[in-house]
Amino acid sequence: MFVYEKVDKNDKELYEKVSDRLYDEKWSQWGADRENDIYIVCTGKHGVETPVIFKMLYKSHLFEFILPEPDINYDPPKLWISIPNELQNDCIDIREAIKRAFREAKGLSDYGSLPRNVDDHIFVFEDK
Repeated sequence: MFVYEKVDKNDKELYEKVSDRLYDEKWSQWGADRENDIYIVCTGKHGVETPVIFKMLYKSHLFEFILPEPDINYDPPKLWISIPNELQNDCIDIREAIKRAFREAKGLSDYGSLPRNVDDHIFVFEDK
């Protein structure tokens, strides 16, 4: 089960590996499914009406996925995922893990404008 939580000091190195940013005891958060060893970090936005970028550790592979802000009209909404070649056969499992993470971990971020689930999104997989 995914939990959206503050990152514990004991997970500092893992957080820094996944997020590609320095650990901060007060601000570092992630969606963690410890049982399946899956971690997702919302790395944020780069401006107004820009996509939100997430970094994900899945089967020891790091990659990112991008979720546009809901006010940017894609009909139906899309979520772009850049995965390494080694994970090409895992697209269905990755899609289901991301859907489950959004539902169970309250949207994986504190951005109130992001959806709390992505079940209706089209997942677009691209080679990394």
